[in-house]
Amino acid sequence: MEQKTKRCANCYHFKAYYTRGFCCLMKENNGYCHRHEKIMQKDDGCDEWLRRRTSKEKRTRIVVNAIPEIYHKVAVIEQLLKEETE
Repeated sequence: MEQKTKRCANCYHFKAYYTRGFCCLMKENNGYCHRHEKIMQKDDGCDEWLRRRTSKEKRTRIVVNAIPEIYHKVAVIEQLLKEETE
């Protein structure tokens, strides 16, 4: 079980690669490890694994701070759609 959580995808040093799709970015199964300075698979692991330093409280704060901006963007889209149907 410990090996499952200490995989590169959950490591601080790992930065995942993305490919551009039609409407979104798609996460690849590999990325760059800044500690080893090479490309690694997301399921690999090593002895120099570090936990990502984003706590649950920080993630919650980020989401709560983003909600007003998201609400504003949805309101703008709603207004545009109303004007288009009129």
